[in-house]
Amino acid sequence: MIDYAKLKSDYPDTISLTKTAKLLKTTPKALENAAKNGRLPFVLELTTPGEKTYYKVITDRFIKYMQGSDLSTEVNEEVAKRIVGYVFKNLSKVFNDLEK
Repeated sequence: MIDYAKLKSDYPDTISLTKTAKLLKTTPKALENAAKNGRLPFVLELTTPGEKTYYKVITDRFIKYMQGSDLSTEVNEEVAKRIVGYVFKNLSKVFNDLEK
């Protein structure tokens, strides 16, 4: 069972695809394929100017999804603003983290 409070504490904004795959007992590639096909409403897709694509899991949306919430109509502007702010403030760190 996933401890959502600890997950939120350890990963307040985003979770790597690798970590998420471990939590779900699957592979990062399986999650990446599902994200490419639009089946994971909790995944953020980032593409670099060089056309390399990275995926990050939005912690709040992942937790809600795992708890059975319908994310198809939900937009969490506060989370989106925090993530965009984090990306722009830490751009080089973000891309280094994404490759993990």
